[in-house]
Amino acid sequence: MESVQDMSGCSIDQKVKYTAGSFLGMTLTWWNSQIRTLSREVAVSMSWNDFKFMMIEEFFPSHEMQKLETELWNHVMVGSGHAAYTDRFNELARLVPHLVTPESRKIERYMYGLASQIYGMVAATELKTMQKAV
Repeated sequence: MESVQDMSGCSIDQKVKYTAGSFLGMTLTWWNSQIRTLSREVAVSMSWNDFKFMMIEEFFPSHEMQKLETELWNHVMVGSGHAAYTDRFNELARLVPHLVTPESRKIERYMYGLASQIYGMVAATELKTMQKAV
């Protein structure tokens, strides 16, 4: 959904409204109950992160969340597969953001899974952003 938002030029303050407009079936029923509970104005003006958290709480079973947390915790680079490692790390980080917040924790977690020879080079630099770590 975030890719679609980006391609559509959706502004940050419209992401919740834009996404909710695509809901069908069970998600639409859930969203309508949120609107009744919170009011439409409050519901569509919540932050994107709060919205994602609500969606995860409602639709993502805790045992599945635990699997993803374990996968992120044990995620390591295999061979010279830096791109594959980074791609999967970013996917997991989006799904379990509480494990990689703040940014410094994300960088630390990312570096931990790097191959040892790469880890040494990256650790020798002073990293302030995830982009620099990659």
